[in-house]
Amino acid sequence: MLILVAGVTGNLGQKMIDSLDSRGHQIRGLGRHPSKLDLSRRKKLESFIRSENYYDVPALDHACKGVDAVICVYAGIPELALEGQLLLLRAAERAGVKKYPIYFFTGVLAEVLFSLPGHGDFSPANNGVWDPERKTMDIWGTGEEIWHWTTERDAAEFTAAVIERDDAVEGGFWTLCSESGTLEQIAETYGKATKNATDTIAYGTKVLGGVTLNPDKETHLDLPLFGSVKDAAKELKPDVSAVFIRGALAAEAIIDAIEAEIPLIVSVAEHVPAHDMLRVHEVLRTQSKSRLVGPNGPGIIAPEQCRVGIMPYLQYKRGRIGIVSRSGTLSYEAVGATTELGLGQSLVVGVGGDLTPGTNFTDALKVFFEHEETEGIIMIGEIGGEAEIEAADLIAEYRRNTLNPKPIVGMIAGQSAPKRKIMGHAGAVQRSEMDVPATVKMKALEEAGVAVVGHAGALGQEIAQLLSGKPLPQVMPEIKPKIDIKQATEGGRRSYD
Repeated sequence: MLILVAGVTGNLGQKMIDSLDSRGHQIRGLGRHPSKLDLSRRKKLESFIRSENYYDVPALDHACKGVDAVICVYAGIPELALEGQLLLLRAAERAGVKKYPIYFFTGVLAEVLFSLPGHGDFSPANNGVWDPERKTMDIWGTGEEIWHWTTERDAAEFTAAVIERDDAVEGGFWTLCSESGTLEQIAETYGKATKNATDTIAYGTKVLGGVTLNPDKETHLDLPLFGSVKDAAKELKPDVSAVFIRGALAAEAIIDAIEAEIPLIVSVAEHVPAHDMLRVHEVLRTQSKSRLVGPNGPGIIAPEQCRVGIMPYLQYKRGRIGIVSRSGTLSYEAVGATTELGLGQSLVVGVGGDLTPGTNFTDALKVFFEHEETEGIIMIGEIGGEAEIEAADLIAEYRRNTLNPKPIVGMIAGQSAPKRKIMGHAGAVQRSEMDVPATVKMKALEEAGVAVVGHAGALGQEIAQLLSGKPLPQVMPEIKPKIDIKQATEGGRRSYD
């Protein structure tokens, strides 16, 4: 379709260009200042119609001529939302346009809240305006009421999807809500991000700057602020992007970092929608320059060197043990034990407890196998999914082909968990008989040569004994995968024997 985007130079208009272009549509722009568009977006336009004001009827008629649909993303000020939209609607009607979605924002665009100076410093009052002098936003109510919001990118994607529907021409009402929460929760999110940045800098990590949409100040914590990940990456050329956005909005920030080709992206957010993570993985598969750690994990740390995440860093000590875990809290147990025993940690990776993590056990283990500072490995898995089975296959191959393999201690959490009950993480659930039980994962790891312990309290002592000369568990000489997914699922049920 040839689609007119009115207000194309605004924030939402620019997101509309990206969404429509990705779906293969032709885009005509209508606006006042084409210079507001960067070159890459200008190249995506079939043409740009310049209008001096919203009542420039000849320009409106010219813009609507020959298009299949009109999307109006004017700024939300009364004369544009009412008179401007009505004039554009009449021009579309004269041109015979059949599709014209109209927005009713009863919630709020997240970018408006997330770009406020002070990172969510709200004051309860009754006039609903932003005061740049006081650096506060007056709101209706107490700040404890739940607001519904979406993001500009989600609004653009949703609009592009709606306009392609066959029934859109008949009219209808569709609702989009990306997330709900109180203003106090938003303020808390950004307060925690600032506190984390302060602690991370104090730990010795080199923090280069931050991103907040539409910043009205140049620095925060004496670090430069940027309006987009793209701008920050271009200026700072970072090695890592730390994502502290709330779960429902995290995918957008992760994708921005991937598109900016930042090598390592760490997301600690919980409750990232599964559909959003599928979209993230689609983007990850199209490139080879960025790796994601997380979400729903504590992050990654090289003790006494660099920390990106939320882990309680004071108990970490530089040392010999590499730790990879789906559970953040259980990794802290392993860290505490290895620190107390004087072993320390070389690198600790929290892969996260979601169903579709960016980095899995096999990814982390491959790093540990080659990492010179890592002399022993602790791996902490849990119920849900098959990542531990895949790790067992990799470990068995490593031990067969390595003259002096590093000792590995493993643990599987959730051995007594009831079926179909999530145990803390979205991915920590044995949904049915079709899922791999904890006992099967433990057996697979044991047969791969891993010293498997029954509880977190034994992890430190076991790895210490293996490093002090205790014989390593023997790997089966011709170990085969215990689970052939294709064969085992025939008939609707897996066999584990």
